[in-house]
Amino acid sequence: GVVVSVGTVNTVLENEQGECLSVPNQQLINSSFKFQSWSEDED
Repeated sequence: GVVVSVGTVNTVLENEQGECLSVPNQQLINSSFKFQSWSEDED
């Protein structure tokens, strides 16, 4: 699943393997379509 905390400097993402990734919110916004694809693929 993808965990998004909009209020933080870094957004924490958790991928299918359960690894937590921390990325700058600006990068998340720029690449949001990639993380959206992750969410949809999990089904």
